[in-house]
Amino acid sequence: GGLDVGRYGKLFAAGGLCATVTHGITTPIDLVKTSEQVHPGLYSDLFDGLSQIYAANGPTGLFLGFGPTTVGFLLQGSLKYGLYELIKDSIAPP
Repeated sequence: GGLDVGRYGKLFAAGGLCATVTHGITTPIDLVKTSEQVHPGLYSDLFDGLSQIYAANGPTGLFLGFGPTTVGFLLQGSLKYGLYELIKDSIAPP
């Protein structure tokens, strides 16, 4: 019996890493979406938005907001996945 405490550190890390990577990859899409919400009609479609941002700011421009996204989803993924497993195992041990 008992909870395997070492296992949960790995689960928290895995959840944080996965959420950070997946949301980091989608940062350019979120950037276009947010820009379009603030300035409706700014882009004709997603690819136009990506092209305009790239032309104006280069490749790094596509990842504007990546830092806060990384921190937020690192915490969110870690807590969501890690706590889910911890609580699940506490309620119904494996």
